[in-house]
Amino acid sequence: MIIMEERFYLAAGPVTVTIARGSAEVLGYEVSQGSSFIVPVGRHVLLKVRGEAVARSSSGGLIPASRESYAEFDQVASLALEGKRVMIVGPVDAGKSTLAAWILNKALSARRDAHFLTMDVGQNEVFCPAFAALSSAAPPVIPGNQGSFPHVKPCFVGSFSPAESLAKYFSCAEKLSREVSGLLVVDTDGWVDGEGALMSKVKLAEAVRADLVIAVGLEERAKLLEEKLAAEVIAVARLARREKSKEERRVHRERLIAQKLIGAKQRLLRAEELELEGLELFRGKPLRLNNPSTVYAEMGEGGLIVVYRGERPPLGEGVKLLRESWERGLLVSVEGDGIHVGVLDKIYYEKKLLRVFTNYEGKVKHLEVGKARVDLQSLGL
Repeated sequence: MIIMEERFYLAAGPVTVTIARGSAEVLGYEVSQGSSFIVPVGRHVLLKVRGEAVARSSSGGLIPASRESYAEFDQVASLALEGKRVMIVGPVDAGKSTLAAWILNKALSARRDAHFLTMDVGQNEVFCPAFAALSSAAPPVIPGNQGSFPHVKPCFVGSFSPAESLAKYFSCAEKLSREVSGLLVVDTDGWVDGEGALMSKVKLAEAVRADLVIAVGLEERAKLLEEKLAAEVIAVARLARREKSKEERRVHRERLIAQKLIGAKQRLLRAEELELEGLELFRGKPLRLNNPSTVYAEMGEGGLIVVYRGERPPLGEGVKLLRESWERGLLVSVEGDGIHVGVLDKIYYEKKLLRVFTNYEGKVKHLEVGKARVDLQSLGL
């Protein structure tokens, strides 16, 4: 019998890895000789190789890693399997997504039914940023690899941070988590600084009915979670060492959004034919104001709304003022046959038309306007 030495690597994406000889574990999942898997751009995946692995990439590759790094994740993932609804919290780039994938892989190895819920609305790699998403899991589960997350059910939060849309954030979490009966692994965003941030995680744990919370890299702040939660809390040290810059995270987010808008075209949607959400306009009575800067005015249930150009009109208190083109670049959820991603480009007020970029070509039944904004030029639109 030939005993092959174990070697540990960090596969830096974009890279395709093939197990040329022997076998390997990819984030805790066993793969056999001849198997290949893809690590997406911007992702780093830990491997344990018993034999030989070959990397094909123009910019990524295999970097030697330590046995200890692999063992850290594996030990924590093994503990997490004791829970049925596991939520992972911690700062940005602490290893939360990698740990979530590891837990899913170990569950799938044990032939357990497993689902993944990402509440990281700033960097949602399962569907699109500004959305929460529930998915089944296909091994080996690799963060950012679309093939790892089939049968996706998205829910539009509308912002890149839960702090801007907390009610919708918790509503999506509760709605999606109720669709799962087996193991559920919940990944979260990195908003953990301050009592308000940690309390949002407490409410999120309640919304998804977590029975186990893994606090990664929170140190003393993990004690607050223990005091506030009925769920068991396991505190572990930071699992990942490299933290992305704000610019790297912004570029990655734009890349994820651009992928959902491939082939997008302008569509004109009539407001009166839609179930319109997140837009205060077109709900009341249009008004004509004797002011040259006024583009559109409407008296609704919440008071007077005025869209203006040029100088800010002197209309007093209690009036909501929107500068012309305020809508450009807002992300929208386009619902018809399923939920799709769109970007609001322009509103034609007199005709009550909305111009939206989307690759969905069917009949739009519901349009929800979010708070998150993107640069259309940077997306090539």
